[in-house]
Amino acid sequence: MALTSSAAAYFAKLCRGKVPYKVFVIVICVFSAVVSNFGLNEIIAIASPILSVVYPPTLVLIVLALFGSRIRRDWVFRLAALGALAVSLLEVVRTYTGVELAFLDLLPLASLDFGWVLPAAVCGAVGALIPGGRTAAS
Repeated sequence: MALTSSAAAYFAKLCRGKVPYKVFVIVICVFSAVVSNFGLNEIIAIASPILSVVYPPTLVLIVLALFGSRIRRDWVFRLAALGALAVSLLEVVRTYTGVELAFLDLLPLASLDFGWVLPAAVCGAVGALIPGGRTAAS
């Protein structure tokens, strides 16, 4: 109930009241009922590739936000997340389509499914070197 309520409140606020809160509650409940009829295995099969792409850049942004006061350039955030996103996309393509991308196994921590860490760090470092742009303080 709490998740339904918070999600409905978020979407109602996002729509600036054009769609009432109650409508979102009903839509979320109906959607949940329909999806729950698929079964857990089907839900996991659909969600797994999506989460595999989304988690690495999200984790990068969370870690960088912890040090946000020390990171001055927004390019660090952008490029680090992009580096993690690129590798996670390639991993999902390889896993779910069978395309051979053997170079991904050469990345450090790839055996632990953290192959995106080094590309994210390198891309973030490149972002720190880009002159100009907005700084976190401005």
